[in-house]
Amino acid sequence: MFFSACHPVSFFLNGRGVDLGISSWENRPFLLARSGGYHWIPIPPDWILDNHDLCDPFFGALSEWLYDLNCGQPGRIDNLPMGVSSSLFQETPPIRQDIDRIILRDPYLRSAGNRYKSHRWELNRLRRMDPSPEIHLWPEGPLPERIAGIKSRFFEMRRQKALNELEWLLVEDLEQAHLIAESQWAHLNLTGVILSVQGREVAWQWLAFSESGTTAICFLESRDPLINNVSTMMTHLVFERFPNLAWINMGGDSGISGLALAKDQDHPGILVPGYSQSLPV
Repeated sequence: MFFSACHPVSFFLNGRGVDLGISSWENRPFLLARSGGYHWIPIPPDWILDNHDLCDPFFGALSEWLYDLNCGQPGRIDNLPMGVSSSLFQETPPIRQDIDRIILRDPYLRSAGNRYKSHRWELNRLRRMDPSPEIHLWPEGPLPERIAGIKSRFFEMRRQKALNELEWLLVEDLEQAHLIAESQWAHLNLTGVILSVQGREVAWQWLAFSESGTTAICFLESRDPLINNVSTMMTHLVFERFPNLAWINMGGDSGISGLALAKDQDHPGILVPGYSQSLPV
């Protein structure tokens, strides 16, 4: 649960244009991804991560196999955790892909000290608007009418803030991911929570809880741009509604500077970088 990009739901939500399949080496399975004729390993197989030195002959065989499969292009492994290294990779150092932000329950709910001064200000501001804001679960029936209007404004705001074509395309992928979550949340075992202020929906999140219910990954969030900084209240109320929840992985920033700044302002208790590793040939 430390790595949001490694969770199965991530591939359903964010895999547009990517074909996924299972391959194997010496009867041990691993996930293989393909897009535009290029093949790579989207997550390292579980059975290899126990050995952080990665001296397993699997990597030598994998390098040659992917090189041939990609018609002379080196393959790669995405989402390698921090601290994993190999003598095979000395000439091609890993490249940091993203950083997952982990919000810890106790310091976030206390929000004490200068570090959380802006949190307290935002909480007090929203409580002046509504002394008893609420969150409720995503409904099984028809969606509230305001949701469509909020989504339209939210994605229009994100497009306007996009600094380049890549960021604009990421907004397109984000919008598609929300549609998948709305139509398949039960199948994907996602939990949707909606924040209401003054009896009106203003924001929502899609969360994947661990089996124990003590940890969760927040995959998607949408909010009404007309009401600023509701994420702090949303996170507080999620922790309060789920008393066994110890921490929430708020995911990475996909290289979007504004999103990175917003997530860092939540003062995550743990930062978890993931790396992409090109394979030597």
